[in-house]
Amino acid sequence: MRILYVTEADHSGNNGASINSKGTYMALSSLGQCNLISGSRLLVPEILSSDFSLDYDVCWLRGMFSSFLVENLKKSFMVYDICGILSEEHKLKGNDVLQNKFLYNFQKYCIKKADLVKVHTPKMRKYFEDAGILTDYIQIPPIIDIAQYPYIKKEFNFDNVINVGYSGNSREWQGIPTLLESFNLLQDNSNILLNLIGPSKEEIPANLKNIICLDKCSHNVYISQILPKFDIFVVPRPSNLVTETTTPIKLIEAMASGIPVIASDVGGINEYVQHNKNGYLVEPENPDALANAISKISQNPTLAYKLAKNARITAEETFDYHRVSSQIESELQKFI
Repeated sequence: MRILYVTEADHSGNNGASINSKGTYMALSSLGQCNLISGSRLLVPEILSSDFSLDYDVCWLRGMFSSFLVENLKKSFMVYDICGILSEEHKLKGNDVLQNKFLYNFQKYCIKKADLVKVHTPKMRKYFEDAGILTDYIQIPPIIDIAQYPYIKKEFNFDNVINVGYSGNSREWQGIPTLLESFNLLQDNSNILLNLIGPSKEEIPANLKNIICLDKCSHNVYISQILPKFDIFVVPRPSNLVTETTTPIKLIEAMASGIPVIASDVGGINEYVQHNKNGYLVEPENPDALANAISKISQNPTLAYKLAKNARITAEETFDYHRVSSQIESELQKFI
């Protein structure tokens, strides 16, 4: 199978989009010849160059602006890879109404032009179907290279300091207010430390103790030195259209590293995390529930080990590109 993979994610980047895009490329490369065009929206001139060709069995498109151009040059079977509902993501970031409306209609157009649309949760598919876009969809999970996440079996000795990890920005839709409120309830537990990657010290209330703000680092340092330090990883997202339909890569990275995960019971997470089996789910925007979960796992090494082990197994069986490539191949064979 000859595949062209066009992505607006920079494969040298450290963010979730770059990690997922690299995993997707590795999965597609396992199916045969896969040529890559990657970078940013500035890659558009490459698509318009005289050397650009659509002589492929499949064009796998990840990125709205490049997808728009390639779909309108349509000569191959087009797969539009949706990573999120862009208008809703930008709404949470404070974009104005006109920008959000433009993104909403633009993304709908790209979906309608594609032969096949890839989503990674049923709720994402339902969102677009409810918007009147009745087309062919396939559900493929986010993809990583599991080899990048060495699994070191941890000895959970919670008599010592317990390092709770969080990675993300300080925006409300990432759940940081709930997390900080939960740690306010845990102030008497002097051996529980919260390690924040993303927020600055200035954004943390001065009355809260046992909170460490870690410097941003390269992805290699993050997965080799930072993640293994954590005894528990938290993803405290509130419930909204973004969190109900998309699965955060940081959740998958923690699971792949064999770290017990406490996460909000929202659609983008509970699609892959089973409560008390490969993770621990709590009601979103409930600081008491989050604090109780942290306290419970920190006092139960047996539970922590079970969650960690099963999380790693899930990552190996669900998110690794070796496994996902066969799933992609099976789905494509239904349509081409």
